[in-house]
Amino acid sequence: ANVEPLGNVVTLRSREHIRACFLARRFATTHNAGFVLATSDRRAVRWMRGNRVFLQHGVLGTKNMTETYGRLSPAFHTDFVHVSSQRERELVVNDLRYRPQQVRVTGLSRFDRLLEPADQPPAGVLVIPTWRDWLNRPAAFEESEFLERWRAFLTSEPLRAAMAEGLPVTVILHPNMRFFGDALAVEGVTVLGQGDIDVQSLLRSHAAMVTDYSSVGFDFSFQGRPVFYHQFDRQRFLGKRPSHLDLDLDLPGDVFRDVEPLAQAVVASWRSGFPQDPEHARRSALFLEPAQGSYSEQVHASVRSASSPWVPFWRLRDSSYGRRTYRSFKKGRYYEPAMKALAAVGRALPRRDLVVFESDTGRAVADSPRAIYEELVDRGAPYATVWSTRSTFRPRDVTTRKVEPNSPAFHWHLSRARYWVNNQNFGPVVKPAKDTTYVQTWHGTPLKRMQYDAVSTTGRAEGYLERVAAKTATWSVLLSPSPYATKAFRSAFRYEGRVLEAGYPRNDVLVTEAKERGEITRQRLGLRPQDRVVLYAPTFRDDVKQGKQFVWDGALEWAPLVEGLDENTVILVRRHSVVRGSLRIPPELADRVVDVSDYPDMQDLLCVADVLVTDYSSVMFDYAILDRPIVLFCYDLEHYRDDLRGFYLDLEAEAPGPIVTTQEELRRALLEAQAHGDAHAARRHEFRERFAPLDDGRATARVVDELFGS
Repeated sequence: ANVEPLGNVVTLRSREHIRACFLARRFATTHNAGFVLATSDRRAVRWMRGNRVFLQHGVLGTKNMTETYGRLSPAFHTDFVHVSSQRERELVVNDLRYRPQQVRVTGLSRFDRLLEPADQPPAGVLVIPTWRDWLNRPAAFEESEFLERWRAFLTSEPLRAAMAEGLPVTVILHPNMRFFGDALAVEGVTVLGQGDIDVQSLLRSHAAMVTDYSSVGFDFSFQGRPVFYHQFDRQRFLGKRPSHLDLDLDLPGDVFRDVEPLAQAVVASWRSGFPQDPEHARRSALFLEPAQGSYSEQVHASVRSASSPWVPFWRLRDSSYGRRTYRSFKKGRYYEPAMKALAAVGRALPRRDLVVFESDTGRAVADSPRAIYEELVDRGAPYATVWSTRSTFRPRDVTTRKVEPNSPAFHWHLSRARYWVNNQNFGPVVKPAKDTTYVQTWHGTPLKRMQYDAVSTTGRAEGYLERVAAKTATWSVLLSPSPYATKAFRSAFRYEGRVLEAGYPRNDVLVTEAKERGEITRQRLGLRPQDRVVLYAPTFRDDVKQGKQFVWDGALEWAPLVEGLDENTVILVRRHSVVRGSLRIPPELADRVVDVSDYPDMQDLLCVADVLVTDYSSVMFDYAILDRPIVLFCYDLEHYRDDLRGFYLDLEAEAPGPIVTTQEELRRALLEAQAHGDAHAARRHEFRERFAPLDDGRATARVVDELFGS
């Protein structure tokens, strides 16, 4: 009905609709192209060969859309994707796996009207939460935290007082929740359903917005107005797939988990005239490119020119055929030889000015490789950059490509690159070209003996030492934080190549940004200002395995430990990266014991921790830089030292804090650290001077100066 006055409207599934689908050269849709087709029958759809253009209906990023709109999604097929900025284009290429030539920066047509000068000054707050797929029944909605939280906000003391003074508040629910509008009816608040009024008009007429995860937050911010995010159920909303964005650093507004601070911030902003914070304006600008003419013209021109000669061919077969074939090939016996052949071709070609990064075998983007990457980007170094990772990390440079480890693109980029940077080793079939510089940053100062120096090879498969020796032989340069570490590395790896003693790049932030990173991490984890944070980060046990996997040994009993500590103490638990399995935290302790094993960057966790509890992990060497209390929970000290690994130093004589062997001793040590945090300050100082003498905040710059000449 809205577009009928424009003409060229057909009735759904009519003869005219069917004819149009067979003749169309383009299908331009805001959602799945299947919605505009006259049928879903594959026998007919294969002959509807027009190019499909996904116009989108909002800026992507807040919720993971890989399964919904990704190129490999079995239920979604498009040939071109429209985005609003180079940043969003990078997201679509790297996470949704579209080819660069398929993604076009056009903006959305609706932005033209949105950004026109308002007819009258905007006023009031627009509350517009998105929907939850689990709130699909009235009973579920009435008992939901969603309803409780939003009603609490609308009836909060600060907001009620502001409404009494004349602040208008309007609520509009997502179309999927339009039947629940009455539940949010609060005196003084206008509640609208989708369709009651044009959403664009609401965005233009209001001075501030409160939302949660909706993409309209970006639209609203493009007007230069403040947005407030109420994300009380982030973990459940996002599910198992993380957001494409860092929700605390990328969204164009402050994020709140609790009602009272949110209400206070909204009212304070109202009293100041609803200004947009400069930092939020900067973030907003990253997601909208200025139009050349108008956004509608850009969209129209892109749709008209969207044409790929391959589309008719791909339409003729089952759209999932290629994906099934690739998956079968990758699992088969010919994949590894094929990747070796592909890499051999790449090595035979000249090197590109390209740096390939990987950390933690592709599970995260962190550690020293990330610090080096960001330094190169900040300097504008003349190198293309590629990350081997499975994460949703957003590169600092929008031209950075992400590839999946062990994919054909992974092997091709490695074979062509001038530099490799890794904190572990690349996959088993990978070897560098003769003129490729392989920078091995490693991942910690060694306390426990490694590889050739270890007391035993318990837990390692046959041929372990031979395999790691072959990998070590490919390194061009090994980074070291100290003379002590250099000596241990050469012994453990039997490495005779170049060692660069420059400090650990990953530790620069512990010197230069510890306070800022700690505050951001506290916000991400939902910690309260009064919470005292204990980080428990033990290493793995070589002899604690299930099958081929190292597993959590369950040395701590959470309830007795928590009950013996102050009520504001929160324990963050970080498993070693090779450890699998559940920590089995009782549900009633969920607010006191938090599993942060999947948190991407360990240095952030060090910055937020008031006390570190570890055992034989190298994390103690990093944390000593912060000069905060360290407790060593070494319940199996003799076994680990004498039977499993052994140490490079006399731990009992040189430890940077007390060594405890029982849970009760640990509890008392934590209470003592809380009351007398500096009791071991002298030992920590000596420890840092010996083992981290070069970690002064400038290690990354030294490494880049020395190795990249930039």
